[in-house]
Amino acid sequence: MQARALARPGLLTLGVSLVTAATLGVVVYLASTSLPFMAASPTTDPVFGELNQCLLEAVPGPRVGFAVSSDGARAVAYGGAGLALCARDAAVDAGTRASPRRFDVPGVTGAAFDFDDNLWVSTERERKGDPQLWRLGGARPERVGDFAPIALAGHARGVVALDATGRLVSLSPTGAALGAANLPSAPNLGAQLAVNADGSLVAVVAGTGLFVFRAGDLSAVLAEGPCEVEFLWWLPDPTRAVVACGPKASWALELQVGSTQRETAPAKDRIQAALVPRLGRYVQPCEHLPCSAPAP
Repeated sequence: MQARALARPGLLTLGVSLVTAATLGVVVYLASTSLPFMAASPTTDPVFGELNQCLLEAVPGPRVGFAVSSDGARAVAYGGAGLALCARDAAVDAGTRASPRRFDVPGVTGAAFDFDDNLWVSTERERKGDPQLWRLGGARPERVGDFAPIALAGHARGVVALDATGRLVSLSPTGAALGAANLPSAPNLGAQLAVNADGSLVAVVAGTGLFVFRAGDLSAVLAEGPCEVEFLWWLPDPTRAVVACGPKASWALELQVGSTQRETAPAKDRIQAALVPRLGRYVQPCEHLPCSAPAP
């Protein structure tokens, strides 16, 4: 899926492409921009700099993705050199130096933290190439099942996984199924999976439609196309979101999920980013590591 920054007509826009691996684990390639806001150097980022210094040492490259915990105190990066987790023992602004933990998990394709800091990853099968789902935390990775996720998102009760057929599964930290749902059709490879600020709702942007489910049992909350939806940002209010509308992300809507309230969002430049729920900040990729982003 091609993803763009919203811009007023006539202005140059930020050209990016998006591969969504998790709510807080997107991989965005910055191409070019004339916008005043630029991603900081990973190690000097005011929020994630300490974590990035640790991740750069643990996974020097090539990296293909990352994930950030719901409070912003932990992050993982993964790529050809494997997967590593870096964590701070104190609050984000305390400047505590992060320390790395490496996992022997080859072929990682996606990662996400749930709200209890359990780390979930998808990997390619060694022979068939289809992803598998794992939970990391103990001495050894624990395989949860043969579900083949193309996207992961951690929530307040566990993780939501989306596969290439459009099937959604919600799992508890023990691997027990909490709920399941199906999209009307198979998503394209750029489907976006995003969890709101309190971990109670999960949104799926697939094609041009918007689908919202309760994260636990995956009961439906919303299924519509309020516009030609291209991207979604959850806001700190758990019931509110902004969606980029096509063609070419030329305008945006702010909506209240669970109601019919819709209004055109103010025209402004918007960078594709994910809300770090309990931190209340937004994250975008820089050099396949987490960097701060402006609110939408």
